[in-house]
Amino acid sequence: MEGFNGMVSTLVPGRSACFECLFGRFEDRSQPPAVLGALPSLVASIQALEVIKWILGIGEGLVSRLLIIRGAEMTFRTVRTEADPECAVCGSTGSRNRADQGQGE
Repeated sequence: MEGFNGMVSTLVPGRSACFECLFGRFEDRSQPPAVLGALPSLVASIQALEVIKWILGIGEGLVSRLLIIRGAEMTFRTVRTEADPECAVCGSTGSRNRADQGQGE
């Protein structure tokens, strides 16, 4: 989240892109980004609905999709996402797969 903008996705290991696939490494900031006060509540409500749908097994959900919220324009857009096969975290050579095979951390 930053300013008037936010994003929501449901990340499921083995079924969707991981956080690293979607956003990469974040640079360290000395100050957190400024966020409009109502935006975290909106994003949290949508994410809570995603969790409820996941637990109950209803609806399509945002697995392999990213909901982009632009608060200034009051627009919502969904884009398809996919895992990066070369991802350092979940790709075929990633740390999670090495650990699963007894080769990692």
